[in-house]
Amino acid sequence: MNPLLQKLQSAEKELGFDSRQFSGAVCVSLLKETLYKKGYSTSEKDVFIKGVPIEIDLLLVKPNSKPSYGVLWNPEDVIAAFEIK
Repeated sequence: MNPLLQKLQSAEKELGFDSRQFSGAVCVSLLKETLYKKGYSTSEKDVFIKGVPIEIDLLLVKPNSKPSYGVLWNPEDVIAAFEIK
């Protein structure tokens, strides 16, 4: 089994009940951790892109780019957006 899925299943078991919100949050955290270990730059969780009217779970961003207010990214700095469901 995939190590990320194993970690996710372990976290869900530790919570003690089913929660899609918890599973999504853990999945985003594990994805962020994995991308960081591979040398990629990511946003914090739950951020926005200028001109996009929804909250995004996680962004893969250009190295050394910075958001406004800690959560608002310029579109040209975004490489990929992740929405975990």
